[in-house]
Amino acid sequence: MSACATTHQHNFVTSPPANKQDCMNLFESIHEIQEQREIYRTKMDHNIDKFKSGKMSKRRFQKKRETWLNDEGELRSSVTTLYDIGYEYKCF
Repeated sequence: MSACATTHQHNFVTSPPANKQDCMNLFESIHEIQEQREIYRTKMDHNIDKFKSGKMSKRRFQKKRETWLNDEGELRSSVTTLYDIGYEYKCF
């Protein structure tokens, strides 16, 4: 999983929003990333429950947790960049 500030085939870092439609595309990209974060968070919550109930080994849980932390960090960084761009270019 690799997340960046490029979504909808639009790179907002190299081509910032110039009009309302660009801002709307930026907002939609933010929304998609936040939805993906929620999906991953829900899966991680399920993994925590499985681990606590003894249905998952410590080693497997640690691998899943590490993967989740890496993915979450990438998504968080991407969405923060998009928010920063949106504020800088007065989309919000």
